[in-house]
Amino acid sequence: MPDPTRKTISASQTAALYNASPYLTRWMLYQYLRGNNVEAAATDRMYWGAKMQPLVLERAGADLALEIKPNFENNYVHDDVLGYTADAGIWHPEKGPGIVESKCVFDYRVWMNDWDGGKRVPRHYELQLQTALAVGDGSQAFRWGMFAVWCCGEMFYFEREHNPVVALDMHDQSVLMLAQVARGEEPDPFGSAIEMPILEKLLPVVKGKQLDLREDAEARKYSELGKMLVQFRKDKSFYEKAADDARNKLRTLARDAETVHLPFGVTLKLSARSRREQLVKASSWTNVEVKIAATADDGKIKDLPPGFHPV
Repeated sequence: MPDPTRKTISASQTAALYNASPYLTRWMLYQYLRGNNVEAAATDRMYWGAKMQPLVLERAGADLALEIKPNFENNYVHDDVLGYTADAGIWHPEKGPGIVESKCVFDYRVWMNDWDGGKRVPRHYELQLQTALAVGDGSQAFRWGMFAVWCCGEMFYFEREHNPVVALDMHDQSVLMLAQVARGEEPDPFGSAIEMPILEKLLPVVKGKQLDLREDAEARKYSELGKMLVQFRKDKSFYEKAADDARNKLRTLARDAETVHLPFGVTLKLSARSRREQLVKASSWTNVEVKIAATADDGKIKDLPPGFHPV
């Protein structure tokens, strides 16, 4: 769990420093540390994972024949910039104290794709455990830790040692992030789907506001992306995901502007949309409409009749 004071970066958040988390980007982490709510809604699998955690830890203690102490109080341990809430502590007579991370994998598709059938641990989990080992008891690092993984009724174990090189880089990245937060230096959104809910909340479209990027050389790629979005929507059955990705990046570019003027006659029009809760869950989003002006053979925009916007 994250630091409730938002003064340190927790083990579950450190992967976001490298944009390696499937749940959090660097921009979302910045927003959290600034006081905004970016926590993902709890899922059924998260619920059952928490319910099963004591059983997984009990079995791990029996299999490993080592003393495992669950962190039922959810104590948060931290140093100056990093912290963690361990699932459990573990004691080895030669290695000393360590950390146990309990994980539950509920289907083989995830096990084969994310865990490579048990050949590797996902990177964001590796960074999570390395953070806990680096912090240790708050003043001294722990030498070792263990992943105890339940997958479809079977137990798997992955032992790890403290990596001081990784720990130093995570510390430096955390210091940099916390300094950016203190100075109000907001990183750019990544433009990924997981950012969209917090982006919609923090940057609702301001009616009448315009963002003119027609002379911005860097904005030319977004003109091409806008044209691609038009084509993706025409071929939605083939390019639905590509259309969503293009729409998300253009929404991120616009921030809170209603209209964005781009090079090559491309214009974005944003408007809020919503759906009432009937047969499906109620939701809201921002529609991104792309309008492309007609151009001559030399690439210059032709004169168009008033109000005419070919799409």
